[in-house]
Amino acid sequence: MIKKQIPFILLVCMLFAGCQSGFIDVSRVLPILEINQLSKGSYLSVAWVDEKTIAFVVDIGNTLDSDGFIAHRPQIEIVDISNKKITPVSIDERCTVYYTRSFQVLPNQQIGYIFECPKVDTVTIQEIKVKNIQLSDIYIESSIGFLGEFAYSSDMRELILVDVNGLYLDSVLYYLDSDGVKTNISPDFIRADFPVWSQKNNLVAFFGTKPYPGSDDQIEHFSQTEKLLDYPWRLYIYNPEDLTTKEIPIDVIGPNRLKWSPDGKSLAFSGEFKGIPGTWLVSNLESPDKFRVTRIVDGIGVFDFSPDGNAIVFAYMGLQNKDKQSKLLIIDIGKLK
Repeated sequence: MIKKQIPFILLVCMLFAGCQSGFIDVSRVLPILEINQLSKGSYLSVAWVDEKTIAFVVDIGNTLDSDGFIAHRPQIEIVDISNKKITPVSIDERCTVYYTRSFQVLPNQQIGYIFECPKVDTVTIQEIKVKNIQLSDIYIESSIGFLGEFAYSSDMRELILVDVNGLYLDSVLYYLDSDGVKTNISPDFIRADFPVWSQKNNLVAFFGTKPYPGSDDQIEHFSQTEKLLDYPWRLYIYNPEDLTTKEIPIDVIGPNRLKWSPDGKSLAFSGEFKGIPGTWLVSNLESPDKFRVTRIVDGIGVFDFSPDGNAIVFAYMGLQNKDKQSKLLIIDIGKLK
């Protein structure tokens, strides 16, 4: 896909320098290809559907509807990588204001996301059939107040849902079985979020925070909230077959994405690790005492793996990257395997 090669000597130097800090940093030497640039707005989410198709959500800001009221309508678009043709996706016209979350490729290779439309008072998981751009509801949530994220099992009969009670402060993971019964699988956590279900090894990875001294103190000042927001999350892997949860000793501040590699051997996340913002790859998960952390992008953003796992599609986000948020990039990570 990308012809440029990584200079071997430079790569070795980057690897050595990174290891001194407890991680490897190759973010400045990986080949990058720009595939799209927005005329306005920024990327909210991306999903790499197949070898020639990438879907994304664009925030174009607030607009005015036909009645002159402020409307927020993030745009979903699909791009053909081979010819860069972009196809917009039409959303329910009844909704002048709506929200999309947890944008992803479903196990059936279609596009899925949480759709919330205040006007029709529903929160659903919607599916977009890529071939004919047909939209349909595949799950309707009735009991969770704020559905933050979701993850399906490989056969799409089981589901992990995130019940957010306080953004970045209080969240719960629910396992929904094939009969629709919900079970809290994070009772030992004060917050658990960003679940991803590997289609290769049937494991669920997520970020969580267990109770710590002072975590149950009553919040009386905003400064206490700031400290809670900055308290680190840790990486965990849940096995739905034997109901066990394994801790991976990686602490992250402000995570916003977590993804399994297609082969189920690595995890990628975006957030602040060891005080440095970036997008990271965690390898050797089968040996937690020897796991490896590599920074693959020099900033925080939204991303997804290519179907073969040799690249990621990436878009910058965050206050520190305002001038970069209009570009959609493909980053070659094949040599890291």
